[in-house]
Amino acid sequence: MAFQLKSAAFPHNGRILGVYACDGEDVPPSLAWSGAPAGTKSFALIVDDPDAPGGTFCHWAIFDIGPTTVSLDDGIPTGAHETVNDFDRMDYGGPCPPPGPPHHYRFRLLALDIARLNVRPHAKCQDVQRAAESHMLAKQGSWGRMPARCTPTRRPVYLVTASFYGTLTASLPQRNSRPSLCASSLEPNSHSTKT
Repeated sequence: MAFQLKSAAFPHNGRILGVYACDGEDVPPSLAWSGAPAGTKSFALIVDDPDAPGGTFCHWAIFDIGPTTVSLDDGIPTGAHETVNDFDRMDYGGPCPPPGPPHHYRFRLLALDIARLNVRPHAKCQDVQRAAESHMLAKQGSWGRMPARCTPTRRPVYLVTASFYGTLTASLPQRNSRPSLCASSLEPNSHSTKT
């Protein structure tokens, strides 16, 4: 059986519902996989937005997922760890694309030949990706897309540090704070076609 990653929340290349967005419930969609290669000792999951104009923006990453785990739908598996995402939060940060073409979000699952990645505490997504790629047996992914979550006339309520987009400096609300407005500048307009 081929290595596969799927979500019951959206089809491959399909629309991600607003409940998973920054101004929705801000919870991750369910994911399930099968067909991991022989010798898999752990998994790492990376969720990011390659359409972000400042470079790929990481929304969520988990590593040290046990080899018998076949889904993520109710919290973080025992023994697994979340990274610090590009919102400077150690949890899932939902999509929040601004006016313009939809942004694409990739969910990548890496099957690894090592049980525990050697990364520092409070590692960033990029640290985990680099460490995982040197132990990767296989990789599978699924794409989702989301249209704009706000209008140009609204003011942003999510602000990011200058180290990411160079324009705004403040702090982010916590998960599930459910702001009434989404960010007009969090994920600025950029678009590329994915297959």
